[in-house]
Amino acid sequence: MEQETDYKFFEEVKNRFIKPWDQSAFIGYFILSIILSCIAIMVPLVDISDRFSQAISSSMGTFFIASIVSSTIDLNLSFRTRNKASFSIYTILTLIVSIILFAFIFFLNEAWRLIPAIIGFLIALFVWIIANSEKDILNDEKVIEKTRESFATINSYDEKMLIKKIEDNE
Repeated sequence: MEQETDYKFFEEVKNRFIKPWDQSAFIGYFILSIILSCIAIMVPLVDISDRFSQAISSSMGTFFIASIVSSTIDLNLSFRTRNKASFSIYTILTLIVSIILFAFIFFLNEAWRLIPAIIGFLIALFVWIIANSEKDILNDEKVIEKTRESFATINSYDEKMLIKKIEDNE
């Protein structure tokens, strides 16, 4: 138990950012999420004539706020987060920075509004990776292990039922 308490916050962040890239399911999930996010960001451009930067930055802002809020909630509720206090503090800080960046999107003029939108988008990707890094459903080995455990449980139950039927028939 002592080893877990010695685990430093920034080491945990680094491990959560680097570790999931070994899993093909995580990479696929990340790519799928990015593609769908980009499509959602680009949809408003269909009917825009001269307000490109306003439309794209608003879409990016909406995406990054939604992504950061859901990711920070996920991080704070995760049982696997070792440094709860540090994660709570830094996720609150991230939310504050995100809200400020989101506000800048609407207060800055023209192309300048793309800067906070891009920064917020990159922060959202970083937080999303950290929040989703330890999910069992994105780890092929853990899915296989849980599937085997499920089959073992079912087989054990079936054996017990078969024995009960044999005993009842005797």
